[in-house]
Amino acid sequence: MQVGVVAVTCLILLAAVLAALPRVGPASFVPFAPHGWGSVGVAMTLLFWAFVGWEMIVHLAEEFKDPRRDIPLSLRFSLGIIIVMYLALAVATVGTGSYGEGSNITALAVMVGRGVGPWAGAITDLLGFLVCYGTIHTYLAGFSRLIYAQARGGHFPSFFAHLHPRLQTPHRALLALGPVFLLVLALNYRWRFDLGALIKWPSAVFIALYIIGMAAGVKLMTGKSRYYAIVSLAACIAVYGFLGWVGLYPVVLAGVGWLGARRGAQRRRRESDELRELVP
Repeated sequence: MQVGVVAVTCLILLAAVLAALPRVGPASFVPFAPHGWGSVGVAMTLLFWAFVGWEMIVHLAEEFKDPRRDIPLSLRFSLGIIIVMYLALAVATVGTGSYGEGSNITALAVMVGRGVGPWAGAITDLLGFLVCYGTIHTYLAGFSRLIYAQARGGHFPSFFAHLHPRLQTPHRALLALGPVFLLVLALNYRWRFDLGALIKWPSAVFIALYIIGMAAGVKLMTGKSRYYAIVSLAACIAVYGFLGWVGLYPVVLAGVGWLGARRGAQRRRRESDELRELVP
């Protein structure tokens, strides 16, 4: 199912680019940065959202037969394909000015509709809605595994440290996520949150995680890999500076997590001391 969804997504993007290419004109790229280079930095904070999620595959390592071979291989191929397709889509979208009409969210359908016909734009809208399943499926699977691993390690309630007896999936974590997502959908239905503003919050968390990961890479890696980590660390720090006050969100989460971990450690020490007192 996942392979099918990804294939449909690639076909939609490829069709959109091919349909738009005849109408791409150089005039659309002048001036190149009409709102200044500062706006490019702000756009990069949202652009992270287009790439985040590849790290979720690591949480699914237990479901791979040969994770040491398959995970690096899939990451290399997928990252290359994604970069090429996003660049092509960006050139086509900007070159045709499709993002300037109506909602920017429907720019892809506008672009296909112009090149092929209104019916193609409507089909693109429908397929775009359906392929959201692929992203949601990956996040649900990866995040449920993350909760299960944290619970198994003693950092989350032990209630989540169980797998389904037949399917071997973290079913308790999956079921617990359901009410959370329903609440978010209900709130969005009631107040119609701005999508760009919503994206910035998780993007801030991911950029902060990348900064931590790249800093660890600088310390642990050697040779050419260490150079790549240094460049990536500098880039992530630069992008983080454009988040504005949203950049405080990961700091607050880290503070809450640190306090929770500290209290948990204190509780375990008390339990250990009480146990030693009971043992003669």
